[in-house]
Parts: sequence; structure tokens; C-alpha cells
Amino acid sequence: MTHVHDWTVPSPFWESESLHRIDFFRPALFEYRSDDFMDIFMEAAADHSPTLLQAARLQPPLPVNGTLPPVRLFQPAHGCFYLAAASLCCRLPGFPSRTVRTLEGESALFVVRKLSGGEEYAWVVTDNQRTWQPVGGSGRTLVNGEERRPAFPVLTSDGRSLYAGYLPASNSETYNVPAGQLVVDGKPLDLPIEELKSRFTEQLPGLVELPVTPVNIALNTSVYLLLDLWEYFDVYLPDVAVALRDDLNATFSGPKAAERLDLMSTLKTQIVSGTLTLAAALQKAACNQDRLNAPGGGSLDQIGFTNGYNLANSFAVQSGAQTLVNKVKAALADEKPGLTLPGNLDPSSDVCYILRFIYERPQCDPTRVIVSLPSQPFVFAPFFDPDAPARPVRITLPNDVSIAGLRKFKKGVSFIMSDAMRKKMKRLVGREDTFLDDQQLNQEDDDSLAFVCSFSIQIIFIVAFMLLLMFVVIFNLIFWWLPFFRICLPVPKSLFPE
Repeated sequence: MTHVHDWTVPSPFWESESLHRIDFFRPALFEYRSDDFMDIFMEAAADHSPTLLQAARLQPPLPVNGTLPPVRLFQPAHGCFYLAAASLCCRLPGFPSRTVRTLEGESALFVVRKLSGGEEYAWVVTDNQRTWQPVGGSGRTLVNGEERRPAFPVLTSDGRSLYAGYLPASNSETYNVPAGQLVVDGKPLDLPIEELKSRFTEQLPGLVELPVTPVNIALNTSVYLLLDLWEYFDVYLPDVAVALRDDLNATFSGPKAAERLDLMSTLKTQIVSGTLTLAAALQKAACNQDRLNAPGGGSLDQIGFTNGYNLANSFAVQSGAQTLVNKVKAALADEKPGLTLPGNLDPSSDVCYILRFIYERPQCDPTRVIVSLPSQPFVFAPFFDPDAPARPVRITLPNDVSIAGLRKFKKGVSFIMSDAMRKKMKRLVGREDTFLDDQQLNQEDDDSLAFVCSFSIQIIFIVAFMLLLMFVVIFNLIFWWLPFFRICLPVPKSLFPE
């Protein structure tokens, strides 16, 4: 006898749902605002009363101008977590539960789909691409390569099983753009070279404008730029980095051996000051890497970095920056790395999603796939949504704010500079508009170029925190909000780790 299976609303809701309504066969969404959301859900599902489960169920918003808007899902950063659930049943009187026989290869899962122009799109992941593809038809089919999210069985108080799965409101899914696609005006973008410019060569002109104080900021910055350059070699040209640290007369073998030897020759001929070459300066920085990276950075005088290492005074290094870039470019491997860009979930009120539960029976010939009706539509709220709940945040400021400490912070915050944003930057006074890129950012007529600039979140936070305190005090003259701004509680220092 062939049984017909189908997905329904979770069985604890059957008494409150009408069998003759389409919603009876739709999965349900649940919202929890606690990190213990999974335990809370399991306890509610096992409770004899559906009250607790019903309290967490997402209800459709009120109609707006006669239209039912999608429900909004907030992010885990807001303290919100979401589960989807449905019951798998046989289409027989009483709707007996269907157990998924995993040992026989059966599976229960769900898929998230995007709605665009009245059509469903599936997120398809293959070896060659990650993209949204149209589903077609009624949507009650599974697309080859469609990303699947696991569902697990949960026992209810009446002895039935429902299947639930975690619905992420944000994820780390990304596109990996191959280097061959990073082309502007017919010219490929070389990301390692762009990093070399950003970390070293384009920083050199700014050294001349640094004030020379009793602690000699220009020298201090120069030493760490040298260390940055050596660490760059350690990542992209590790044999060159080893030669710079251990043996300036080392030879190379393998692909690009001649180009790497030519690069070493250039480093040994560029003069920093007197008889000190750029190669020797890099060797000094490399051999003292641990001391320079120690908290506070140590004393440059004790390490032996005299004013001769000041790159602000080195005309040869300043004028030879482009030569260095060309030599490094020739020595790098021909295979270039790609670029990772943000992924598939769009936090925009214009992009709507649904989910469907899937039951697969591969032992049938052909494989039977039971796809549920769609859930209620939903959108992913952006991070800075004014209606989002506020999760309590505790932030500890960095301890080591020396140059040595600050430069070690990873530059993990990326800003994508659009053409419109670059034009706005040009309206800033002074040299603020040239901070990111002295030449390319000023090309207003270049509509083919954008930038992804990475910064240190620790330094961003220090700047933001200092500016916050300054502007709070200034604007207090207008708003008189200072009494409502902060709560500072004394805490014994002994409670904190050393």
C-alpha cells in the first residue's frame, strides 16, 4: 500500500488550526530572545499545553494598506534566535506521524528560498559557483545542488514527533570572486600588490608630514613600516623573507628564482641612510620582530634603531617605491588570490524569503521528495534596525595603546567605497579625502572602480569611544542628556584577571 505523506503545522497546534485552512499545511516559525532558546523550545514542545509553544510562534504582522507585510527576523547580535518546525504525517485519518528512517537513507531538512518578482529562487552551491537559481513551477521541487539545512526530531507530549531546524538570520556565507574576474577597464587587479602599496609604499609620503617629537614618532613609525614590509614578504614571498632575516646573499631556486634574486638586489641597493640599505634595515626589523611586537614595543635605542632608520629622510626609498612595487610584482606567483565578498542573505526590506520543509525517500525508485507548502514570508532585519531588541553589551577597551600594540590589531573591518561615497569624501576639508588613496579616489569620472578598505576594529573603537565622550559633553549644552547617559559602577580591581 502506498502512503501519501505531507508536512503540516506542528501537531501541538492542530486543535487550534482548521484542517480546511491552507495554513494547516504550512511550517511554523518561532522566535526566542535567549541564548538558551533550544532548551526552551524542547521544554515547550514536550509540555502538555501548547501555550508556551504558541507564545513563541511568530504571528503575521497587521495589514498595511490592505497588504500583509512579511515578518521581520532580527539578528543573533540583537539577542534573537529563530526555529522553524513542522510535522511529517501520513495522509490517513488521524494524520499518524511518519518517522524518518535515517538508517535507510531518509532525511528531513528544510531550504530557504528568495522571492523575487513573484518567483522562487533556490540558493545553489556547487564546486564552481554559489548563486540563486529560479525554482520554477509551484516550488514544490528540490533543485539540484540546493543548500539544505538540517532538521531534527522533537518528541511532543502526545507521543508524536515534529521536526525543527535553526533558521539563521545572518550567516558568514560569502562569494569567493576569482582573480580573473577582478578586472577594471580591461586591467586585472593584483590584490597582493594593492596590499603592498597600502602597507608600505603609499605610507612613505605621509612620513614627511609627521611631527618629530622627543619620542621621535617618525622613526618609530618607520621601524614598524619596515617590520610590516618584512611580514608582507613572510606571507607572499616566504623564501625572500627568510633570506632577508638570515642571509642577504642567499640564492633561490624553483619558479621565479631570477625575479626573487632581482628583488633582493633592489633591496640591497636602495639606501636608507649612509651605508644602511633597505635590505639591512629589513633584516634588523626581522631579527627583532619579537621585541618590536612585545607590549609597548620596547626601547628603539636599546634595540639599536638610530635615526638612520628614519624613512622620512630617505630620498632613495621614497623615490624608489614604484621600482620596489614592480620588482615584487615580478617575483610573485602567477596564480593570484581571489577576493571574498559578502554572501547570500540580504538584510533589506525589499528582499523577501520563505522556507519549505523537505522529506526525502531515496529507497524509492525514483527517489520521492515531499516538499511542504511555503512558510509565511519573512525578511532579515539589518544590523542597525531601530526596532531591533538591544542585547546587553560589555566592551573592554584595549590595554596596549602604543604603536607596537596598535599595529598588531588585525584589519578585519571592511568598508566598500562606492563612487557616490568617494565623491562625498572629496568635500571634506584638508587631506581627509586623500587618506584612503591619494590618486584613485579623486578620479570622479571613473565609474568602473570601487574600493574595499580594511581597518582595525580596535583602533576604530578607540577613536569612536573618544569622540563619543567629546560630543556627548558638547551636545549636552543643547540636550541636557548627561544625567541619563551613563551608569558607572565601581568594581574591585581584584575581580579582574591580571
